Amino acid sequence: DMHMLKNKELKKLIRFACCSTTAWLADFLIFTVMYQLLGVHYVLSKACSYSAGAFTSYTLNRKFTFHSNAGFVSLTLLKFAAVNCVSISLSLISMYLFSDMLAQPVWASYFLSIIFSFSTNYIGNRFWVFKGLKKDN
Repeated sequence: DMHMLKNKELKKLIRFACCSTTAWLADFLIFTVMYQLLGVHYVLSKACSYSAGAFTSYTLNRKFTFHSNAGFVSLTLLKFAAVNCVSISLSLISMYLFSDMLAQPVWASYFLSIIFSFSTNYIGNRFWVFKGLKKDN
């Protein structure tokens, strides 16, 4: 039934958003400390904070959103790392474009970059990283 399929997909997207929000909080805290309090360049701050958020996201999403039975260190982790390499690249490029090329404040660029990383992560995780690991219930 198409309605039930759409409902399952919406629930999965909502669970992904909840896990991503938690991961973003880790990212935001580390970025704030590094950039705002310690004065570390925004690119290095974002690279470190994104990595912490990605670890949080993988840990939560593999069980809560996608119900993966694969071990923590597995092909799934390698695929996740590949998706996140693309995602962090888009995030850093977008921050650079918004901040340095379009003269937007770093904080505005930080928040705008989330659009690129969230979209890339959901599509990559949903349709490649965790696809087929467990039958959707």
